[in-house]
Amino acid sequence: MHNLSDDSLSALLVQVGRAHRSFAEAQLTPLGLYPGQEFVLLQLANQSAIAQSELAERMCVEAPTVTRSRQRLEKAGLVYRQADSEDGRIQRVHLTEQGAALIQPLKNIWAELERTMLTDMSAAEQALFRRLLQQALSNLQQNQPHF
Repeated sequence: MHNLSDDSLSALLVQVGRAHRSFAEAQLTPLGLYPGQEFVLLQLANQSAIAQSELAERMCVEAPTVTRSRQRLEKAGLVYRQADSEDGRIQRVHLTEQGAALIQPLKNIWAELERTMLTDMSAAEQALFRRLLQQALSNLQQNQPHF
């Protein structure tokens, strides 16, 4: 069995993930957002009026996670829910004007995060980094244990 040491790829990936989240959190906090909430807003910017179940699927998270984020965003006045015009059982989530005003700042934060993360990497290294991360993700998804 492999020992998870500080120089293992898995440990390094966890450290990169934590540093990424910490950077994002420092940028999101002044906007009144928690990490993860920006994904809801950005999804709604791409397509308004999304059902919560569809948001969860697009974000690759469980429905209760989206519910908590949506509730906080709704309380902050950034999103609202409205019954679907064809199926009243479905609640669609929409951006408010206040929520829409955060989209460009959020895109700027993510662009800066990516620029910072990729500093001192050539275009070829960046492309390789992306390809390797995609391959690692694919490998893990294909070999996901089923319980």
